[in-house]
Amino acid sequence: MLALPLVGWGMLSAGHYPIVMFGPLHLPPILPANPTVYAVLRKTHTILAYLLFVTFLAHLSAVLFHTLIVRDGSCIAWLYGPSSPAKQKSKVIKNDSGLSLEKAIEEPTRTMHPKIFPGPPKSFWVPNGQNRLPA
Repeated sequence: MLALPLVGWGMLSAGHYPIVMFGPLHLPPILPANPTVYAVLRKTHTILAYLLFVTFLAHLSAVLFHTLIVRDGSCIAWLYGPSSPAKQKSKVIKNDSGLSLEKAIEEPTRTMHPKIFPGPPKSFWVPNGQNRLPA
């Protein structure tokens, strides 16, 4: 995250473009004007931008995975920190298979076991307000 703006600043400097921050505030060039360096830094800047986007998507996927599929309460711990009471509550939250977070930590080989990923919930919401098992 630090490299991307620095490479962009160097790219604009090598391309002999002005680097405007806010209105009259301009950054000084950090590299001399050179078309070859500009081309290399432009490609580098593009690759770093794609990597940052992929990293964002990976983190978003992890949040959705832990929230919707694993349901282990780890997102609560991510939000409130390791020593918060919310994390203590997350240790007793059980998913549909009945495996608690403490047990999943003690038994790391069971984390991909089919009982942990039981599929859709055993009941679902219906418009008349009653929960019932799927037919």
